[in-house]
Amino acid sequence: MRLYIIRVDIYEEASDYAYPIVTHLFQGRTREEAKGYHEAHRRSDSFLRQCEDRGMFQGGVRCRARTSQGWKGG
Repeated sequence: MRLYIIRVDIYEEASDYAYPIVTHLFQGRTREEAKGYHEAHRRSDSFLRQCEDRGMFQGGVRCRARTSQGWKGG
């Protein structure tokens, strides 16, 4: 099955941004479906949302979110 994948890797300053602390994968049959899952998860996951939007979680943890996306499978 072919799926559209949105991958969000979150890096923290505490690890010198050397590797992702957390990786989220949102998969859908279409780009819009995967994007919908990502947006829905942002509403409930403040760590994801704050790292993506502000580069800081709860005013003290510096973080970076890197997003990649594309089709997988065939």
